[in-house]
Amino acid sequence: TLMFTGFFVNMTYPLFGIFRPLSLWPLSATISVLVGFLCFFAWFRDWDFATPTLINLHEIFSPPVLALSLLPFGAIAGTYLMNFYGTNSLQMIILPIIALVPVVIVCTRFIPEKYYPYAIFTLAITLLYHTALISTHVWGWDIQYEYYLTNTVIQNSIWDFTDYSTCNAMLSLMTLAPIYSILLGTGVEWVFKVIYPFFFALVPVGLYVVFRKQTNEKISFLACFFFMSLFVFYTEMLSLARQEIAELFLVLILLSMIDHGLSRQMRSIFLLTFTASLVVSHYGLSYIFMLLLLIALAITTIDYHVDILGRVNRFLNWIRERTGRFTGLTVQMASFKPSIIPLSFIIWYSLFLLAWYIYVASSSSFDTVVHLARPILENILSDLFNPDAAQGMAIIAKEAATPLHEVAKYLHLLTIFFIVVGFVVTLITRQKEINLNTRFFLLSCGALGICIGGVALPFFASALNTSRLYQISLILLAPFGVIGGIFILDVLYSQIVHERSEGLYDLLPRSLQVFAIFLTVFLLFNSGWVYEFCNDAPTSFALNSSLDSPVFSEQEICGALWLTNAKDGRPVAADTYRVLLLSGFVGRPACCDILSVVSDNVDYYAFIGQRNILQKHVVVTRMIGVTPSIEHIEVADLHEAKNAIYSNGGSRIYYPNSLQVLF
Repeated sequence: TLMFTGFFVNMTYPLFGIFRPLSLWPLSATISVLVGFLCFFAWFRDWDFATPTLINLHEIFSPPVLALSLLPFGAIAGTYLMNFYGTNSLQMIILPIIALVPVVIVCTRFIPEKYYPYAIFTLAITLLYHTALISTHVWGWDIQYEYYLTNTVIQNSIWDFTDYSTCNAMLSLMTLAPIYSILLGTGVEWVFKVIYPFFFALVPVGLYVVFRKQTNEKISFLACFFFMSLFVFYTEMLSLARQEIAELFLVLILLSMIDHGLSRQMRSIFLLTFTASLVVSHYGLSYIFMLLLLIALAITTIDYHVDILGRVNRFLNWIRERTGRFTGLTVQMASFKPSIIPLSFIIWYSLFLLAWYIYVASSSSFDTVVHLARPILENILSDLFNPDAAQGMAIIAKEAATPLHEVAKYLHLLTIFFIVVGFVVTLITRQKEINLNTRFFLLSCGALGICIGGVALPFFASALNTSRLYQISLILLAPFGVIGGIFILDVLYSQIVHERSEGLYDLLPRSLQVFAIFLTVFLLFNSGWVYEFCNDAPTSFALNSSLDSPVFSEQEICGALWLTNAKDGRPVAADTYRVLLLSGFVGRPACCDILSVVSDNVDYYAFIGQRNILQKHVVVTRMIGVTPSIEHIEVADLHEAKNAIYSNGGSRIYYPNSLQVLF
């Protein structure tokens, strides 16, 4: 509602002489009128209060609810200690507590099943805040440019949609964030660090509802915890504000597709609303969802004409007749009907997506997709599974830095193996606890195909980043990971004690407990807790303040602000991490890599950050094939400020070309 209200205000109010529509009074008046209308509509629809909502205070103050409610405050206090005292003691305590919750869920009855959604929300917000609240400024990669664009809208009080930029067409950035910042009277950085993670914490809650309609409570909880455990959830995603909002809409689309309690009219309204919201929130996820729909359409069309599942069943029958084995194996799904995912819905979605990105986004994202698709198609045969071209394969083949990092690598590969096994088990075995929705299964086939493509296809995963691609796929594949894990554990158990379970429900007392312990270990590795505890090549800036990463100090932020006011048209140069900070203040076009301008003798300002000064190095990114690699280059006398025109102890700015001698 806020996104499209901001869009409506921005496009129509200038026609009536209001040339600063995205400012306090136009927004306050418009939203107040809208809320008043919605309140009247709600009263008219339920004027006799036929369905009142009652609050049970006994439940609110019950021990499990209070215990879960303490977790987010622990993360907030832990980040405060890290930011202002440089100690990670509370962070090191809160992460194992979070990691042990699945064990408590599976092995005890301390948390009743009705509290599972609240448990998921508190765990999600705790994991997100334990990294999001590090530093008083936004940290990360893409979010720096998102910060710049959003501030531009706030400063101008209007969104110029004609600017040629993929991010500039995203209402999740250009109207939603400015509205929160203006009406709350707070900086954009706190909108991105507090409000957006709060919304993103609803994604696993929605997934729990989606999974619960197809499996049981414990499998659904573990699937959501598996989704949250991946480091991308609480690191990379927090530096992609637009994708945080988009994933929430994707989950709402899935829920609308599988909820049998919705009427046809309500399902259509929800799907049209949520798909339109997805398109205007993130271009990458929008194109991926379109790809999922097209894969689902292809599967249903081929199966309708070829009867793939029927042929598989006949093949299994042929094996049973000749060998007498596999008597329990049968593909449980009937042949797919072409109308499972209506063609009209796919056409609507595709047309809206293309229309928005061609006409509103000035074709920027459309051009980007075409540009990325060309090398994939040109090299699909020559570079299939080539680590130099397929980023997913390069990551699998890459040697880990330490033995503990090698263990983490195999834990990730094991989860992928669990997903594949779970997918097959769900397809060919009848389990009374699994009632997989056909639409969800078809989209899951597409998600699995995208994962395989990320490993096999040249230049496919590198277009979005392999880790982000895997995280998006887990929205659909997470329950298969749990099903596959407990199935494998049951097979191993049956080999040891020579006892076989009759169904998935019988695995819960033992296999789910072991799998919950596995997820505990998985989270501790992903969060960097194990590396920090063992002092083994730490990876988490939330646990180690000495780690060089795109997290910035107060002095660096002050230096960037000074440079913003003093810059006279010259480009600004910095290393890989510091140039991200500068892009949030002066924009990407005005920033460049420090080594490139030194070698090209370009007239530039040079920005040196706190880590550069303390550790006497600059950070550069080298591409090894399609995989980026971070390198540290030592620079002599970088701790001296002889030629600096600005210095505050934690950042320095050098006059054009005065750094030549250091390189």
